[in-house]
Amino acid sequence: MQNFVKSIFFCTVLWIASVSVASAQDDFSLKINAMAGADFGALTTQINALAASGDARALSVLEALRDGKLYYRKKDKKVIIAVKVKRKYRLLDPATGDVLAQNISKRKLKKIRVNNKLRRTLRATMGAMTLLSPDPTARLKAAQSVFKSGDAAALPALEAAIVKESDPDIRTALRQAHAAAV
Repeated sequence: MQNFVKSIFFCTVLWIASVSVASAQDDFSLKINAMAGADFGALTTQINALAASGDARALSVLEALRDGKLYYRKKDKKVIIAVKVKRKYRLLDPATGDVLAQNISKRKLKKIRVNNKLRRTLRATMGAMTLLSPDPTARLKAAQSVFKSGDAAALPALEAAIVKESDPDIRTALRQAHAAAV
């Protein structure tokens, strides 16, 4: 009887964990799919929401947006990463990286466009997201990116990174980025 109770408890814990992961996956996908057909102001809001989510997958989505690879399917407005292969596209799920389809015509897709203001926001946001990376090279590149953008929106992330930074060279770069953003 005791083994039966343990089995029931274990199954319940696994079920709760799977529901929690599915919910997090759905929430992340909802944030991504909200970018379909959004105007520049709404895209800025979605970029900030993705960055604030703390989800490690957000960086790859923002990189795809920056690189002009984020599209949505016209038929269902699902946001995808489109990789051009000759004259067709291979579609990837931005949340998982899984291949969704191959040999898709561009006529079935709509590109999520980015203007110069959004590019600056993307650079600053992506830089701020990597300021606390465990990789020192990534932190240095992030500080340099924020320095170049001079975006005041990165100030809270910069201040947090300066406090936590142990490498003196990176701390100097963070302080320079902070000065440029003020």
